Amino acid sequence: MIYETVQAAGPPITVEDRYTKFGEVGGIRVPFAVTITQGGRRFAEVTVRDYKINTGLQAGELSKRP
Repeated sequence: MIYETVQAAGPPITVEDRYTKFGEVGGIRVPFAVTITQGGRRFAEVTVRDYKINTGLQAGELSKRP
């Protein structure tokens, strides 16, 4: 994903988030690694250790109103 973000000082900067190491969790393919580049320089590397999908929410709870 490529986008521009504002900086505290100066012009907007181009950011690229590169998602890799996809795996399946609960029937959904999700990335387990993200490399973030800002202005052409590596800014951060993120490793996801765990995803929790559909844990405990019951279908009936979606229609409840406060």
